[in-house]
Amino acid sequence: MDSELTTLYWHVGHRIRQDILKEKRAEYGEEIVAALSAQLEAEFGRGFGEKNLRRMVQFAERFPRRQDCRSTAATIGLDALHHAPASEGLA
Repeated sequence: MDSELTTLYWHVGHRIRQDILKEKRAEYGEEIVAALSAQLEAEFGRGFGEKNLRRMVQFAERFPRRQDCRSTAATIGLDALHHAPASEGLA
């Protein structure tokens, strides 16, 4: 995975956590991500499905600083993050 795509995924996850979910875990987060996914897929096409958005949020949770996400993802491969145990609920 190239660094630009990794950075894009981190930014999307970070913005969802910070600006939309206000960095809180809550039941309504699932509904928000589902609605956001539908909007993004309608506007930008594939790649913004609900499952992918959840992974982007998890990615931003695990690497709160952007510079850490790029080097770590390059080292271990972003696919390894997809197989890591998911947190309960959604941020």
